[in-house]
Amino acid sequence: MPELRRRFRKKIREIEESTEKLSTLTIDNYKESIELFHNYNDEQYKIIEENTNRIVKESKEIYSMSVKILAMEQPVATDLRFVANTIKIANHLKRIGKLSFNMAEIANEIEIEKIPKKPLDSMDQMAQEVENMLNRSIRSYLTKNPEEAAELEEDDDIVDDLFDEFLVTVTKAMKEDTSTINTLVPFLLIARYLERIADRSESIGGRVLLMQKYHTE
Repeated sequence: MPELRRRFRKKIREIEESTEKLSTLTIDNYKESIELFHNYNDEQYKIIEENTNRIVKESKEIYSMSVKILAMEQPVATDLRFVANTIKIANHLKRIGKLSFNMAEIANEIEIEKIPKKPLDSMDQMAQEVENMLNRSIRSYLTKNPEEAAELEEDDDIVDDLFDEFLVTVTKAMKEDTSTINTLVPFLLIARYLERIADRSESIGGRVLLMQKYHTE
């Protein structure tokens, strides 16, 4: 393999490895944010905040690496689509990281012990489905698996249904016990953030499908 080509393949691998690292950090940060609603502590909140800043920083680094390859190496065909779509995926991961921190901020501001059990159970159910989507979207990208990516659309429909159920459960809990209103009103935002993370996960899967489409044409 010519030296120039070898260096190019090395740069592509570096982007892949950096994106995998960013993906792992994003998933872990999401899980820790949900856990705050069960076992809140200030130290873990600060770790989530620090990791969110790392996610933003690393996503920018992936963007910079990708742009340099596009400008200096001028990749074509499959490599061009891979680099271009990785830029988009890194941006989705950055947004997911920020949304996870938005949830952590709510956990930091409300009185966790006042959250009624049923709304919390509804949140956990939705959060688990979203986590499954996030894992699947990233796995489909790293393994270049369009079949798994295609399943994300159906998964997103499930999350949408859970979103509606979550809102009904929270609203009902507030009516049954008005003392929980101050806690549950900001808690409603959790459903919106989870829905957005699911949408971002589906979009990552869409990028995988897009890469596969052009690869087979």
